[in-house]
Amino acid sequence: MRMIIIGAGTIGGTLAAMASEAGHEVTLIEQDEGRADRAGRDLDCRILKADVASGGILEEADIEHSEALIATTGDDATNLMAVMLAKESEVENRISIVNDQRHVRMFEDLGARVLVDPEVLIARHLLGLLLQPGLKDVVPMEDGTQVSTVTLGKASPLAGRTLVEIGKESLMPKDTLIICLRRGKKVLIPRGDTTLAEGDVITLYSSHPLSSKESEIFGS
Repeated sequence: MRMIIIGAGTIGGTLAAMASEAGHEVTLIEQDEGRADRAGRDLDCRILKADVASGGILEEADIEHSEALIATTGDDATNLMAVMLAKESEVENRISIVNDQRHVRMFEDLGARVLVDPEVLIARHLLGLLLQPGLKDVVPMEDGTQVSTVTLGKASPLAGRTLVEIGKESLMPKDTLIICLRRGKKVLIPRGDTTLAEGDVITLYSSHPLSSKESEIFGS
């Protein structure tokens, strides 16, 4: 995919690195000279040192042939300008960070998908890890639900049982589903007859944060 990323800060720079490593064609636009120079040294992608509002910069980035524009700066006005220009150029995928909740509607009116206040999301993520030490990773949602991962331990009564058996014996925490599991290098979508095994890395969806007592069932 050919994409344009606006902003070479922590989020934009990391996204550019990941996208480039995955084989996508990335152009990164950054107006701050220092950040642009660092990105040029560290990243394997095209860097344009300019303000997105500068005349012709998106044309230089070949926006007409780009399939995505992602705005990642800490300034909503800059991000909004980028999204607006992307819409005018009929870029199919328009995504932006929104730093102020009050601005979400303006971005959505331009057909952009948004990530609101990423600092809050990170803080919520860290708090989930702190309060649920038995889990390997925790991604809390705004509605109180969460997605988390846990490695099935040797002491877990779930090991050696199928999902049907686990359901019949009501072994799982309330309102918690196994939505995916990784076994070695294989990723499996579990079925009723799937048998769990020690060492499986299980992805869970739950309606609430899991307590320490609830997490004990995984034997991690």
